[in-house]
Amino acid sequence: MILEHALLPVRPGREVEFEQAFTEAKPIIAASPGFRNISLSHGHESPGTYLLLVEWESLEDHTHGFRGSEAYDRWKSLLHHFYDPFPTVEHFDPLSSMQRAGATVHLLCGLNGAGKTTLARELERSAPTVRFTLDAWMIRLYPDTGIDSPDYAQRAEACKQLIWDTAVKVLSAGTDVVLDWNQWSRARRTEWSSRARDEGFDVVLHHVSVPAEKAIDRAERRAAGGNADAHVLTAGDIRHLAGIFDEPQADEGMRLVVHES
Repeated sequence: MILEHALLPVRPGREVEFEQAFTEAKPIIAASPGFRNISLSHGHESPGTYLLLVEWESLEDHTHGFRGSEAYDRWKSLLHHFYDPFPTVEHFDPLSSMQRAGATVHLLCGLNGAGKTTLARELERSAPTVRFTLDAWMIRLYPDTGIDSPDYAQRAEACKQLIWDTAVKVLSAGTDVVLDWNQWSRARRTEWSSRARDEGFDVVLHHVSVPAEKAIDRAERRAAGGNADAHVLTAGDIRHLAGIFDEPQADEGMRLVVHES
């Protein structure tokens, strides 16, 4: 996350006009890719000065995306003629240690049937932690969508985003969360660890390490027991994952905890 900062010196006597124009301009910037939030504050000691703060997913979303778009031309035509002199815009990187109160995101990886959800429940019980299990959310939101359904991947990504939006609120209150879905590839782990760090949270990766045959046996017993909060996977599914699973490495930039089971 990047924070755009600017002090806007509005021409004397045009403050009301500027505020009306800004209200009209807000939806323009809010529709830009990478936009997250915007605020405008009125100066107390200097009533003609306004503080503009805009949150972006990345620096490029502002400097190349928004500023290089037709939307920016509309933004300029509405607002830039109010300024004297023209303001300096700066960008800031939030400091994680100052932004959040020590909350941690726990990521899980391992073969299906290895015991990741069991570990997630243990983490939930051991400390103030909220567990978000993707399978449970998917089954309850989309009971007719199995992992082999054509629309599973799209719905799962939407579900993860809904979970993450909720998890950020929990983390912001100082409580840890467990994202209980399989970070089986280095790319996935990079994506979700980056999301967490961009919000200012610590990250721990838990690798639940078991042989493939043991994972298959556990998955079959889980399916026979009728677990309503987990999708059923075949032995072939688990062997396929074992063939493409990226073993986590120490150089991935997060604390790694290996659980042998």
